Amino acid sequence: MTLSSSSHQWPLVKRLFELWNGDSSFRNAVEHDFDSLGKTYPLCTDSLTLAKQLWQDNSFTKHHYSRKTFPQLHQFMQHQQELITLRSQIREDCTPLPANFKKWRHCQINRCDWQFGPEKNNTIIHMPICFELSQGCSVGCRFCGLSAPKLSSVFDYTPATSRLWKEILQVCRDILGKSSSRASLYWATDPFDNPDYERFCLDFHSILDIFPQTTTALALADIDRTRNFFRLSQEKGCELNRLSVHSVADLLTLHNNFSAEELARVELVLQSKGSLQKKVGAGRLLNSNDKSVEKTTISCATGFLVNMVEKSVRLISPWPANADHPSGYKTYDHGQFTNAVDFSSLLQQMISTTMQHSFSSQDPVLLTPGIRCLTRENTTLLSSAHREVPLSQVSDLPRLRDLIGSHNAGEIALHYLETEGMEPVLTFMTLNSLLCSGILQAGVQQ
Repeated sequence: MTLSSSSHQWPLVKRLFELWNGDSSFRNAVEHDFDSLGKTYPLCTDSLTLAKQLWQDNSFTKHHYSRKTFPQLHQFMQHQQELITLRSQIREDCTPLPANFKKWRHCQINRCDWQFGPEKNNTIIHMPICFELSQGCSVGCRFCGLSAPKLSSVFDYTPATSRLWKEILQVCRDILGKSSSRASLYWATDPFDNPDYERFCLDFHSILDIFPQTTTALALADIDRTRNFFRLSQEKGCELNRLSVHSVADLLTLHNNFSAEELARVELVLQSKGSLQKKVGAGRLLNSNDKSVEKTTISCATGFLVNMVEKSVRLISPWPANADHPSGYKTYDHGQFTNAVDFSSLLQQMISTTMQHSFSSQDPVLLTPGIRCLTRENTTLLSSAHREVPLSQVSDLPRLRDLIGSHNAGEIALHYLETEGMEPVLTFMTLNSLLCSGILQAGVQQ
């Protein structure tokens, strides 16, 4: 086989990796009966040639991100690197305007380094606000990391609701600055459950200058709608969309209905049985014993979760999924609004009073869950599943280990004043530094 003269074939490589990662039968055929691929899968001659090269080069089975042995693979790797760069840029863009919010978000990001590890945490953009345009979800994914309830209502696009929506977006722009443009219009919902989703996106674009990224599991429910949505989002400059793929049959249907070029800048989240993509042990998979399930979170917001149906606001941040936080995020505050004025007041109140990044005298001083103090070779260490540092490296307070968990901040400051002659302001500076490093938690937030 020989390749055509086209130099823009990286979408074909992307498609082959989707088949390899999402379909165990495809992997089996590549390994044991390569000649059957052309009969079983709708692959063009160029795709089959590329598949042969990927297999012979071990790029399917080895860490292919460092393997750039032929142009099409090299182009695909460049595309993957562009996505990583884009994610980093979006995360930076998510930095909110208010100083109190900015510092609180920074503290939460540091905490996530301890609880999830830097590698995982770097994939979380910590967006400052996200919206739900429906109540519940019609899909009912068996792996839903947010345990979305059944769809019960949608936020219809009417003259009154569209006016409220635009006013809410303007409030977000005024308070949060350009970071609000990185919001998502879904959470424990599917965007395509709302028949007016595209109109809400267009309003978002007109006010916040960015067409929001979309993830949907309903791409095949109305293929014409999906194709038109891809076209619209591309026209408006959207950088990336994602499709959640539940089965091999759905993957093949997508490949049959959309060309490799049409899906080139659409990420397929491969959730089918037999997929090499690991699932998250949160929500409906919280108590799963499946070894392919990772105990982590799918939450990507450190900020406000707004439901437009029930007119509610929750202040949230990622948290390891457990019995107390089954959906992989923690709620720090919540409230209701009836109009844009209420909404603005609610956001400003939470920013000024709930976003805590310093101790009051009465706050119990606790280690962040997942961090423990231990002694090794006469050295006191702060240790989590992902990080470990000597306590002396982050604090010069003697025997602080003995006081954490049993005293409030005022008592600790008094202790060092009486035993070390240390001014309380210096003790509070150290405690606040440990709070913003993600090591300590103020008891009021537990």
